[in-house]
Amino acid sequence: MMLVASCAALLGSIAVAAQQKSVELSHVDARLKGGCPVANFAFTFQVGEDGVPGYLWRNTGRLGGWLEAAGRMEIKIAHDGKEYTIDEFENREVTRRFPFAGVVAQPKGIKSQLTLETFAPLGVNDEHTSSLPALMMEFVLKNPTSRSEEFSIIITPCFDGEEWASDGDNALKGTTLYLGCNTSAQWDGKRLSIPVKATKSAEQKGRLLLTYDKEWISTRSFASAEELYNYGMRNWDILRERTQQFAAAIPHTSDDELNAYLRWYMTAGISLTRLTADGKALTLGY
Repeated sequence: MMLVASCAALLGSIAVAAQQKSVELSHVDARLKGGCPVANFAFTFQVGEDGVPGYLWRNTGRLGGWLEAAGRMEIKIAHDGKEYTIDEFENREVTRRFPFAGVVAQPKGIKSQLTLETFAPLGVNDEHTSSLPALMMEFVLKNPTSRSEEFSIIITPCFDGEEWASDGDNALKGTTLYLGCNTSAQWDGKRLSIPVKATKSAEQKGRLLLTYDKEWISTRSFASAEELYNYGMRNWDILRERTQQFAAAIPHTSDDELNAYLRWYMTAGISLTRLTADGKALTLGY
């Protein structure tokens, strides 16, 4: 794993790109435009400047393959018979700083503040952690008022070719994917509803995890997407800490704009690198 160590060599070319202020994107899939601040060797996840989660891209795990669009998840807040998407939330603060994306906002119609953090596991010199096909989302709700609030977080999985079935009271088993949360939820055949009661002057946390069970070196350690899901939930804090350590190891300069370009260049290098089930490393030369 030489990705972090070799990133400093990119600074010269990145500086040129920064000066030019223009990149030709006509050949890029429109679903990738806006940037993908969350990525590892298995998954790449698009988050828009408005904080709205976009498409999940899957590395093919084979020579000659590129990223394949797997689909997306729609996230809404339901309250008093109305539903609101993230781009309708008020006072939004969006961060897209690889390898994390986040949004802090005031969901419409309620007083509680929502913080949503998304990442895919990465580890310094750790190809196994960096190859885990896992998309990890944590939401934190803070109710600053003296009254409790009740509402729901609605998750609609829109992934190509997936047929979903309820698996227990908080998870869904798809054709190749597994999606669940660490709190109770209800599945109506199309949407997963997570009931929330934000008690007065308190903080509530929840975790949502999406995993995949095909290709890549992770299949050596996990027999199914469900097995990987259970591992991810058990080791969430460890995986997040490793990803934070990876972020801290990225070379940086005194120029914030240059640092931002470096992270975007790194995202491409990470997204287009994969370790196959037979242990071969494939990359596009980053």
